Amino acid sequence: MQIDNIEELINKTNITAFVHTSEIVAGKTYDVSKISFLNKKENYNENGKVTHYWYEVDDEEKPTYYDVMVSIENNKKILKTACDCKNFRSIRSCKHIAAVILNNYEEMFGKMFINIPKISSSILEKFITSEENIIKKELTVNLIINVTERKSNYYYYYNSIECTVKILIGDEKLYTLGNHASAFKSIYESGEGEVYFGKSFTYNPQKYYLSSDAETILKAYYNTFDDGGYNYINTSSLKKFLNKLKNIKFVILLFRSAYGTFRVKVPQKRGGSDSPHLVCRLGRR
Repeated sequence: MQIDNIEELINKTNITAFVHTSEIVAGKTYDVSKISFLNKKENYNENGKVTHYWYEVDDEEKPTYYDVMVSIENNKKILKTACDCKNFRSIRSCKHIAAVILNNYEEMFGKMFINIPKISSSILEKFITSEENIIKKELTVNLIINVTERKSNYYYYYNSIECTVKILIGDEKLYTLGNHASAFKSIYESGEGEVYFGKSFTYNPQKYYLSSDAETILKAYYNTFDDGGYNYINTSSLKKFLNKLKNIKFVILLFRSAYGTFRVKVPQKRGGSDSPHLVCRLGRR
């Protein structure tokens, strides 16, 4: 029997220490007929009983299968997971492990899940569209800021700072928000319709979701600029714009000055790819 309430599983167990949330959601929709029990063994450690479960999980598309192992301590705590799929070898997490746990939670966790209520949609609606049961993908939002120092000898010598702000948005390929800014905002807020950016990306709110950091970036962007494009602002406006993003961690990919190009490493949030990117180019003309 598959667990109905994913939120309760996440709150009552340590599953997220072994399986990413997106994989848990993918496991929720995995075909249960493709999961076969193989074996179970018990032993003991200093904290009590440890039960090891082995399952065989058929691939949803290819004619192959994966061996999945889950170890549970005292029917309460996940101690170890393993799968021989490519995803697990890469990031130590996969939907096959999630599917096994979601469909065998009563056996693994026993009395922790008695009188489980009907499924709570709050955790699913962010990731899954109800229309076709398609898992939503996180939309990539990159903020690009160019700061250039200009020299001028017209009438008298002075330096001026020129700042431009641009948003890149997309999936595998990124496009400038630019002239699509108004249409994107309207469709994102209404949750209906599509915006065609190019042959590699069409925004559909039923297929993509925004992280909280990406939402903050876009909100600050729309509050600062009336339209899209490559927006020129002065240093005072840039400071106000960045103040709206002060609680967001960025990764500076490139730093350019008149004296050369440097790569700067900045501490990144756990998960890496979840962090929006700030590309900051500084130079003189």
